[in-house]
Amino acid sequence: MESTTLKGAAGGQDGETVKLQQHLILLREEYKKLQLHTNALESKLAIISSSDKVVENSFLSQLQRTVSSLFDSNLYSDMKILVKDKQIPVHKLVLASRSLDWGVTLADVSSLDWSQMERNVGQALVRWIYTDLVDFSQSDDFTLSLMKHASGFQLDDLVKRCEKALIASVNVKNCIRYYSTADEINANALKEHCSTLISTYWDDFSSEDFAHMSAPLLFHMFKTKTKFPLHSAVRLKREDVVFLYLVENPNQLTVTLNSVDTKGDLPLDLALQSRQTGIATTLLENGADPDCRDTQGYTLLQKAVNRGDDHAAKFLLEKGASVSLVTPDNGNTALHLIATCSPDTTLEETVTAMVDIAKLLLDRGLNPNLQNKMGFTALHLAVMAHNEELFSLLLARSSTQPIDLNIRTLDGHTALWFALIRTTGSQLYNCNSFAARLVEKGAIANPIYPLNGNSLLHQVALESLEDAGLFLCNHINNIDHINRQGETALHLASDNALVRLVTKLLECGANPNIQTLPSETAGLSDEKEAKVYRQSPLHRAILAGNVNTVRAFLEHRVTAEDSKDSIVANLNLRDSQGNTPLSLALSCGMQSVVADLIQGGADVNMRNGEGLTLLHQAIIRQNAEGAIFLLNQGANIDAKS
Repeated sequence: MESTTLKGAAGGQDGETVKLQQHLILLREEYKKLQLHTNALESKLAIISSSDKVVENSFLSQLQRTVSSLFDSNLYSDMKILVKDKQIPVHKLVLASRSLDWGVTLADVSSLDWSQMERNVGQALVRWIYTDLVDFSQSDDFTLSLMKHASGFQLDDLVKRCEKALIASVNVKNCIRYYSTADEINANALKEHCSTLISTYWDDFSSEDFAHMSAPLLFHMFKTKTKFPLHSAVRLKREDVVFLYLVENPNQLTVTLNSVDTKGDLPLDLALQSRQTGIATTLLENGADPDCRDTQGYTLLQKAVNRGDDHAAKFLLEKGASVSLVTPDNGNTALHLIATCSPDTTLEETVTAMVDIAKLLLDRGLNPNLQNKMGFTALHLAVMAHNEELFSLLLARSSTQPIDLNIRTLDGHTALWFALIRTTGSQLYNCNSFAARLVEKGAIANPIYPLNGNSLLHQVALESLEDAGLFLCNHINNIDHINRQGETALHLASDNALVRLVTKLLECGANPNIQTLPSETAGLSDEKEAKVYRQSPLHRAILAGNVNTVRAFLEHRVTAEDSKDSIVANLNLRDSQGNTPLSLALSCGMQSVVADLIQGGADVNMRNGEGLTLLHQAIIRQNAEGAIFLLNQGANIDAKS
């Protein structure tokens, strides 16, 4: 997880670096253009300066100075320009020299109404008309407004100067707004500069950035900036642009409406993610498939469920999305995906919303018993995720829909197994526990695993799930079921020193004298090396070396003396090698257990398969201490081998 995060962060940094490099290239190109323009101006100035035709006191120079001095002067003024809170005296001749497009015939009027224009913009415009000077230090908004009004009056030289000033201040935050203005007035240099910057940072813009842009202009931009203009229009929440796309591409809609873009997104999914129900409806009406799959093979419904989007899921179901399609990787239906919503990792309100979707799925005919590729049903997954809301829904539906509580996974597990391993301690005995509720609804309490013949009780004992075993003891009636090795659950509980479970099994009537079977894989050639069999649970307890487990069998013998129904451990049973529990205890060095076994009734003179008593065996092993101990316990010194 950590390395993935670091790689993601590194990838993000690389992307930002590329954008900055492209931005620098753009600025460098603009600098080169300005440098060339400056060089051209310097050349022209040198030519003019060296010419004898233009001198300081020439008519042209005098005329220029005179016009400049007439700015904001009543001298010779024959007209007024009305700006906010001010009247600026002007001269028709000067205005006519700059442009013929003032919206009126100058000869017929005595004033121009610029009251809708910002005062500083109006004054700057008049100043430039007279002096050819403009101060761009105020703000970019001022320059932008000045350029728009200059364009309206066909003052092309001023427009170009404004363009150059704005190009120098274009950035990611303002480039879209400048692009729109440049397009309105055909300021192509500024438009091209902004366009390049927009291309560089295309993926960083949001719908708010384009909110003011007209639909035709934005549609044109989409077509030039991306291969997926429809996806871009939906992503930026521009229903008007979506409409333009649909009108322009009527013959391609079946394909484009169901195509993924470079990010793997579908137009309909984008609309649903941002809750654009109007656009989503329009897309469906024009051929979008509600069951379309993304590049990973997930349907729109499955994607909506995965992100916990009940709004999108309800919309799709209302529009006829299939409820039974499965994911290509694990074969999960939407119900399986809902079942995996764990309250440990998912907000409570999201879990509740998804369970509401599960109700709709079931109402629309989804089979709740469908299994994924691993054999899991939604019930299995709900138990595993501890999704109590969906678990309760499925159990409640079992009275009206055929929900099978005993379906097995490929590993042979029923839902009860997962309920047992998911809950521990006293919670298992609560009537509201998943395990208790499954059994109450009819789940088989001790199902058999076909592969090895184990029962569920065997499995929990094998995994040392003692509390689970104690729970099952209260609900099963096949407590002495044997697996293919002839083992009962009592054997496995003895193997794993589960003293409480051993005691409970004995109390519930488990037979402690069932002996294991020969190995199915042992052949005649390896008979000597074959696994020991005919072992009782007591044999296994001694081999496990757990004194407390052995004593549980002995204590049960004492407490069950007065009961005719109880079966007590036979202390003299011999395994396939002729060993009794007592002989095993001696060979394992469990001296304290040996005394308990003898006191409990084990025959100290019992012979093994070779006819040897325990005393014979101790002497053969040269175990003097053991031999003395046996003699003290009443071993027959005269017994013959």
